[in-house]
Amino acid sequence: MDNTLKTVAESEFELVVENKIVMFGGRDLTGYAHKANDDGTLGEYFTKSTDLESEYTATGRLYVDFEHGKDPDEIGNDKNNILGYVNWKSARVVDDGVIVKRVLNRRHRYMKWLEPLIRAGLVGNSSEAVPGKTEKSADGMITKWALKRDTLTVNPMEPRMITENALGTAIKALVEEFPEYESLLPSEPAALPVSDDKNISTQNTEKNIMEQKEIDAAVQTAVAAELAKQAELQKAETEKLAALKAAEEEGYKKAVEELKGTKAPAFNTITERGFSEEKDAVPAFKHWLATGDTNGGLIAPDSVMENMQSGKAAWNVTTGASGGYLVPDPLYNQIIAKRDIQSAFRQLPTQKFVTQADHLLVPVEDTSHTSFVATAEAASYDEDEGTVGQVDLVLYKYTKMQKVSEEFMMYNTTNFESWLVGALARASAATENTIWHSGVGTTAPLGIEAAAGSTVANTSATTDVILPSELSAFVGYLGAGYNVPSECGFMMANVSKWYLRGIAATAGAFVYQSTPDGMISNDQVLGYKIVINDDVKAYTAASQKTIFFGNWNYYGIVEKPGMVVQRNPYLYMANGQIGLFASIFRGGATLQKEAIYHFLNAA
Repeated sequence: MDNTLKTVAESEFELVVENKIVMFGGRDLTGYAHKANDDGTLGEYFTKSTDLESEYTATGRLYVDFEHGKDPDEIGNDKNNILGYVNWKSARVVDDGVIVKRVLNRRHRYMKWLEPLIRAGLVGNSSEAVPGKTEKSADGMITKWALKRDTLTVNPMEPRMITENALGTAIKALVEEFPEYESLLPSEPAALPVSDDKNISTQNTEKNIMEQKEIDAAVQTAVAAELAKQAELQKAETEKLAALKAAEEEGYKKAVEELKGTKAPAFNTITERGFSEEKDAVPAFKHWLATGDTNGGLIAPDSVMENMQSGKAAWNVTTGASGGYLVPDPLYNQIIAKRDIQSAFRQLPTQKFVTQADHLLVPVEDTSHTSFVATAEAASYDEDEGTVGQVDLVLYKYTKMQKVSEEFMMYNTTNFESWLVGALARASAATENTIWHSGVGTTAPLGIEAAAGSTVANTSATTDVILPSELSAFVGYLGAGYNVPSECGFMMANVSKWYLRGIAATAGAFVYQSTPDGMISNDQVLGYKIVINDDVKAYTAASQKTIFFGNWNYYGIVEKPGMVVQRNPYLYMANGQIGLFASIFRGGATLQKEAIYHFLNAA
């Protein structure tokens, strides 16, 4: 009977092995061949009726460890540090046991020496049950064994786990590798005990048992020696890799400097050296997204992308070595164009800044200047001057993850470029609408909804109702010095815009006007432009800021030019997808609170 671990599949990172996690019939090493132990107890055994189900099997996975979680090198071995897992969904019952597949992690530190032992037939397994959830009969038959884990071991309790042939081959290999242990091993492999539940065998003698114990001891000694040998090899390999990494980093730094010299400057298409972003960088970027192949046409982010403040999903952005590259300008310009159409704050005449730094100081009028003062001849000048302050526009990092099927990424016939531009533009616009409306000003930009972002004007008399007179009064709160038609406008949710359009028929057409071109997107309220931002609360939301109006020159937005994209082909590989991760940097704040007002809905 052969129950050695058999390799059924393997890849660069995984080794899939198969054998019986439990075997029916034969008793374990606590009592060979139904022979009573010294204390009178019998060895335990499984049958087809043994209940193996547990809270762990219900998840479909049982974690696999080594030697019941022992940590021979004392560098840590806990529940997060496992060899792999048993795919319980693949378990199948046969006449003599339950066969399962284990997916082992070849990158685990134990696998480097454990894998040769597996292939040599030296490694068996021993299942672990949940403490307190096992039951057995008086003669040792296990009736309940709630599985918790599976452990790989060179000394399994089930004597049939490592067969006679496999053990003999392994012993021969060990003696050839470690001749000093030859005297400890028997001249011939000991016959393994045989058990038969229907006819209790008495073939095993005390001599057989002692020989088996000697073999077990020799195997463990050999494994310990192999561990020491592998530790030395690992140390040498680590030192070699460290030296190679240092050399690679030095060469990489040099390559990056050369690449920076060949990339096109921002918003240019042709350089003096003949590099074209449209002809070279765009195809190179698309090819990298699809295949992961790096090439000279990719543009690595500058060092100023480092050490920026984090947004919700922070991850380091350094250089192309980490897998991230800048979207080439021709593609980025298309993203900008589509983003500007959808971003409410970019449709208004806000102050727009671009910086390579992580923040920007903007000078603002702190105390308003007063009028000239009538002064008598030879009298002193008035000193009641205004003061100048500054607003610190801090840039924050925002990220977006997009899953793409491998088929879509690889098909040359799909309009991949158009899809990518649209997806990133919509995500960028939605981000800006949210952060510049709802940002709190500490971990995000200062949005207009924040207390310091706008000034309260008037409140509606009735919830869900906006009267033309209330809307007119709302506009009137903006002082004449700020009320410049070309710089002012409304921001509201789409449902609020259509509500105002609806009341025009009953409350006077002066409230809502359609522009001569007939385009609804260009319609106005009281002669001022309307922009839609569905992050603004609807007119039906009680006690909420439902409409904003003001001079938008006094709201500043700042960005770092460019967008970095990273690809991860492994994270969603099981679903046949590639993960694309994009990052942008944005900041913003109200520069003059008295220039932007909000309309408050009644409670």
